[in-house]
This record gives sequence, C-alpha cells and structure tokens, in this order.
Amino acid sequence: MLKSPAVARILHASAGLRRAYSAGRISTERLVLRQPNSWKAVCRYAVSDGVPRRSFLVALVVGTVLNVINQGDAVLGAGPINWVKLVLTYLVPYAVCTYGSVSSQLLIGRQKALDDLGPTPPK
Repeated sequence: MLKSPAVARILHASAGLRRAYSAGRISTERLVLRQPNSWKAVCRYAVSDGVPRRSFLVALVVGTVLNVINQGDAVLGAGPINWVKLVLTYLVPYAVCTYGSVSSQLLIGRQKALDDLGPTPPK
C-alpha cells in the first residue's frame, strides 16, 4: 500500500487510526480528514500570518462597541466601571477571531494534505 508523506505522518501519530487504516476500515481521504490537531500547529497558526494583528483590530472595534453598550453609563461617569467586564469584553472578540483564523488554516492544511494524496481511484 503506497502512502504519501502526509498519510505516513498521521499514521505515525495515532495507533487507532493506524489499525483502522491497515485493516482497510478507513480510506486515506477519511484518514486525512480525521487527522488530530497538534497544539504546536494551533499555536503556530495563532501567531502567524497577521492573525494577532487582525484579531487585535477586531477586538478593538467590537470590544469598544460592546463596552459602550454594556457600560455606557460608567464610561460617561455616571457609575463605577467594572474592570473585569471591560477586560473580558475585549478578550472574547480577540479569542473568537483567533479561533476562526486558526480553524480556517487547519482546514486549508487538511485540504492540502488531501490534494497531496492525488485523485481518488474509482471503486
């Protein structure tokens, strides 16, 4: 059974997938789609290709709008500012934007691995 480098990497990482692939219960396409994400790759994607800058800009705009909506009276001086809410209101959009970018890059990586496998033979 001829294996591409992407398939060999996945099989090396997971004994369960290796057994299923060897027994013929899982195709190479499904094997690539079920590839586990490593924290190393997730962290690398989270700090690369402008992701932090884009996430920061989104958090700045969305967090400011949400803080004005949620704590408008406190921002204008009519009440005390809840600093925990203020910080969380900026952190949540940052985390959501970063998550979206990372998951998109992981999907692109899986698609590239599928493309490396070549065309699927007819059944």
